[in-house]
Amino acid sequence: MFAMDLETLGTSEKSVVLSIAVTHFVPENDYTYEELITDRTCFVKFNVKEQMNDGRTCDKDSVEWWKKQCDIVKKKSLLPSSDDVTVVEGLTTVKEFIKKHRIEKDYVFIRGNLDNFCADSLCKQYDVPVLFDYWEYFDFRTAIALTKETSSVHGYCDVPGFDRNLVYKHDPCHDNALEIMMLLYGK
Repeated sequence: MFAMDLETLGTSEKSVVLSIAVTHFVPENDYTYEELITDRTCFVKFNVKEQMNDGRTCDKDSVEWWKKQCDIVKKKSLLPSSDDVTVVEGLTTVKEFIKKHRIEKDYVFIRGNLDNFCADSLCKQYDVPVLFDYWEYFDFRTAIALTKETSSVHGYCDVPGFDRNLVYKHDPCHDNALEIMMLLYGK
């Protein structure tokens, strides 16, 4: 199974994609939070100017929202860096990671549906095959809400013994790891 999270500059499928993280996990295995982030995840930060030059959009509210995030998260996904890659380079890296870890009847969990729409739109625009087929997507929020007794209306649950202070919200690597922890170990 995979978890995927994108960070964007908007809420439409044509939004600029800042970064993507894809995490591979096997439900029968035990993982620490740190393992999920460092050993099981592929992270890519995209070049924003390339996407804006190619007509992808950003909205003012999202830009303002990003300004309010912690400096660590802004540095990882928002601020330009020498590690930024072209869309084709980044998508190719992610596709190679998926191919390396894919097993028969694998699927991908995301929170909501914006991430798969943005990922598919980005792939289509840059003539790269989609990362996952539409039928492979499952929703973390729904899975957690239906299976965990402490689930909130937003599809979050308690994870016994897990320190939520470790989580940098809106870092896609951390977001994936938290989702997996809740799905596998939540109550």
